[in-house]
Amino acid sequence: KLYYARGRAYETLGEFDRARSDYESALDTAHTASDGLMEWQSMMALGALWAERDYGQAGEWFRRAGDLDVDADRGAALVELAGRVQEARAVAGGRRAACR
Repeated sequence: KLYYARGRAYETLGEFDRARSDYESALDTAHTASDGLMEWQSMMALGALWAERDYGQAGEWFRRAGDLDVDADRGAALVELAGRVQEARAVAGGRRAACR
């Protein structure tokens, strides 16, 4: 969970590569620990992170997260990540408008 939290901090600061690295470390650690919910959260975080740069990559992470069978309650995590995806879309939309 430390890698995940630090990844969020890096993402907030706009440090894409550092955030990606920490989210991937969180995913690896969660997989090793058989923590399905943290695996799912890490994949969703990677999807949201990539949504600002590459929708194909983002979609792949969201697909992988959707394929993961997680028994734990994902409600709070879904709400948080839905907000992050909305933010990423707003940023991407603003960039496209600026390029016109």
